[in-house]
Amino acid sequence: MTGTLVGELDTAANSIAFSPDGKFVATADEGSGLVCLWDTAPFESQRSGDR
Repeated sequence: MTGTLVGELDTAANSIAFSPDGKFVATADEGSGLVCLWDTAPFESQRSGDR
């Protein structure tokens, strides 16, 4: 891991959790009660260096 930013999520979430396999990210916004599940596949090519 290089610490390089590979993507951003457009959310006002104040909690975040990754699935054990890293394929999904769950975010939660305490104020609105909104919980979202994000697929990390769009960032896969960036993580592997195929920019």
